[in-house]
Amino acid sequence: TVRVVSADKHLRNELGGGVSVHLRDTNIGHIDGHFLDVDEVPVCACFPATISFDYNPSTGQPILSVSTRRDEASFTAYDGSPSIEPWRVNEWGEMPDTVARIFHTIDRAEGLLGSIRSQYFAVNLPDVAKPDVKVLAAHRHDEWLLRARLDQATDQFYLLVATSKLLDRSVENYHDLQVDGYWEEQRKAREESGEDAQEDIPTPIFSFPALSARITNSVQEEVKEDFLDNTAVGAHDRLRDRGGVASHHCYRSQDVNFGHEKLSADNSAAHVYHEFERGKYGSAGKGRTRLRHIREDHAEWRMNPPRAYSVVNMANLTEDAQRDVVGFLLTEFKRFQCPRVPETLRETLVQDMQGLSVGSSVILHSLSEEQYDPQKIGTGGIALSGSLTATVRNTLESGAQRTAERLGVAQVGNRHECLESGALGCAAAHLVVLQDIAGDLLSDFEEEGILRPGQKYTARPIRTAWNVGRMESTPKYFVNAKIAVASAISPIEGPGFYENAFGDQVPKDSPENIEECYACKLFTEDQRRGAVTKTEVEVFLPLERDGGFVEVVDVCEEAWEEFRAENLRLLRQQGVFLPGGSESDEDLRYPSVLYALLTRDTSASLGLPANSPDAPKWEIYERGGRKYDYWRLYGFITMVLKCKDKKLRSMILVAPWCRWMFNRQGVPMGFTQMHYSFRSACSSTFSGLLLDVICTERTTVNRSLDRPVRSLPIVLYGVFTLHMSQFMHLIVRNINVLIKSCLMRVNQLHINYTNLLRKNLDLHIFSRASRNALLLEDRIRARASATLDEDSDEEEEVEEEAADDVSVGSDLGWPEGDDDDDDDGDSKMPASLSNETNVVRDNKFALRLVCHLTNSTPGDKSSFVSVTLPRALHYLNHDRKGKRL
Repeated sequence: TVRVVSADKHLRNELGGGVSVHLRDTNIGHIDGHFLDVDEVPVCACFPATISFDYNPSTGQPILSVSTRRDEASFTAYDGSPSIEPWRVNEWGEMPDTVARIFHTIDRAEGLLGSIRSQYFAVNLPDVAKPDVKVLAAHRHDEWLLRARLDQATDQFYLLVATSKLLDRSVENYHDLQVDGYWEEQRKAREESGEDAQEDIPTPIFSFPALSARITNSVQEEVKEDFLDNTAVGAHDRLRDRGGVASHHCYRSQDVNFGHEKLSADNSAAHVYHEFERGKYGSAGKGRTRLRHIREDHAEWRMNPPRAYSVVNMANLTEDAQRDVVGFLLTEFKRFQCPRVPETLRETLVQDMQGLSVGSSVILHSLSEEQYDPQKIGTGGIALSGSLTATVRNTLESGAQRTAERLGVAQVGNRHECLESGALGCAAAHLVVLQDIAGDLLSDFEEEGILRPGQKYTARPIRTAWNVGRMESTPKYFVNAKIAVASAISPIEGPGFYENAFGDQVPKDSPENIEECYACKLFTEDQRRGAVTKTEVEVFLPLERDGGFVEVVDVCEEAWEEFRAENLRLLRQQGVFLPGGSESDEDLRYPSVLYALLTRDTSASLGLPANSPDAPKWEIYERGGRKYDYWRLYGFITMVLKCKDKKLRSMILVAPWCRWMFNRQGVPMGFTQMHYSFRSACSSTFSGLLLDVICTERTTVNRSLDRPVRSLPIVLYGVFTLHMSQFMHLIVRNINVLIKSCLMRVNQLHINYTNLLRKNLDLHIFSRASRNALLLEDRIRARASATLDEDSDEEEEVEEEAADDVSVGSDLGWPEGDDDDDDDGDSKMPASLSNETNVVRDNKFALRLVCHLTNSTPGDKSSFVSVTLPRALHYLNHDRKGKRL
């Protein structure tokens, strides 16, 4: 019997008085439930991060001591060392049976310890304590001592058995909680919208309320509170002390008109803002766009127009202030980061259940591990343009919200969404469904006799659509999204894992801009017909003629759309039932290649006369009550050709896998786009699950939590795409660099892979440019404002060093040599500045002055008089070098 105990406050409910786990002496080494009663093993809501081995000195009962503290060192009360020398037969003679059993038990314990450590990268476990072989040899005739050493080795093995099951059950329980929590939130969202779930698998609702919540444990809540109280508020207060935060929670706030246009966030800069009508803090990558959206919402809700002011203008911070806050945050982030980007689903769940949402902890890891390492995914992320700015902005927003909470100020809406969401629960829930679908499909194939269990079928290349063009500036090792996905999904390792329908052709040779790289409409009619012919010759014909394999085929609408109308006419003429109906949504309408397959004559492939009535037809596979058409829901359709030889002839039509990482200027990357990306990630995940069985000796779908996340795109979608874009407000094209790094197991945060890295040497500065240049840029922007793309999503504006409205009025903290050496920093500006430029400059000056004037506590006159007012006067009367004006 192993006693599981803990003095940890987070484990009191499960292990308060200790739990006994009974193990039998039979089948030693097996931990599959025959060796112990699994139901006796406790389930911990909080992850047992540190495991120690102890025993009762009176009874010798082994004790498993458990803690949730990641920084706590594990220990063992058993005597011995981490290693043991081999038995010297020449010196000590034959090994006694009891000694042989000691070595055998130690080997089993070591094997189990290694297995646990490989599954649970972050858990702290003690080494197996091994006896000194010389002591065993000296007492080889002392059976009592040898038995005592055997008991010690056996007890440690038992402790490891209990450890393995304790960890497994706790993580599996957390997984199930997240899945159940996701479905419950979906049910509530569906109920709120008045929508009935007609399908067996309800179409997911992509909205903030439906995806923002996750089931949390006490450790997660404690970590979140720690982040808010110390990291977020700490950064907010540091910046406020440097005159970078405006706040209406101050002494005599009625003296400041926070609704004045000079304090507005209605410009192109990134902001933390406060909106008075709803009493809500928020943040935006582009203030003007966010306020436009808020105005539209208020009009729809019949509310007064929004009144918002800039709490923090990210483009109006001195370099000294930036260095101070960023330095503080990077140090703080290390306390909340994951030790590495998770490599398996189990590791992903473990990281998620120990603190912030795993996507948040991955970003903190990427930012705080500043040195790029090609073998360590995510390191060097501080150089990824916009990521630092967005994360700092999110943290400052939470700091402002937390400060308001402390003052008892009521707020509306969800807060601190950058720290956690239900995105992982969404991914885990739909992964289970996809595994079920794949399992049902394989079972139906077997029952129909077209799939032989355990037979390894030939792996075929993934059939993708077309290559993206490459500009001269394209990095050497840049990889297209669909190729990165195909490399992770395909059973073929090395070259030949994919083949394009258009071959090596690109939309335009030598493209001059990114739009021309992706301009598939530039393909000629001959090129499109050539892609169709290539697919028919290399995919359809061999599969129909030979059988014995599965093809995964991108629907490649660019090639097949030309034949859509004619194929639809033929099918209607033949009275064939057509799936779908709505042709309005380019992403959700049924693919043209489906209709081409349904009309295809397979006679020639099977050696029959043309249009032979004996030639089978391609069909959407269905058996019993199951129809494997998941196009609208999951982006794939399973097609089969049933021939008399009973060979496997199946084709999986999939939505383009590049759609997962879709990003186009002018297209808001909101929840609508997340739905389309979801379908793409699901179709690739399903394909991988299926090929993993068909192209190996496996007989069942791999449901293991130890499966690499690179082969589960839906998990990467949840952790990266959904959480980071919608809840952390990071730029999708930047997130894609991290996704491709995970898919290809190479850290792509390097200039050889991406052009999205910042070039400036001081990466702790996210907003940097000379004041003269910026004022000039303001003037140019003001004149060109009528032509700006107002429909672009604010979070998709790359926040380059000088890409935003970053002119400032403060003279404190700017680097010397930034302008000419004249006392007046603006003396070298053009003789006549536009009125627009003067307005921008005055707005910046006014906002910084208000930041200084509102750095006080409500009702605290003494601090206002002794601290706040002198700082404001100093700012007003001195230039950036400290010289009085």
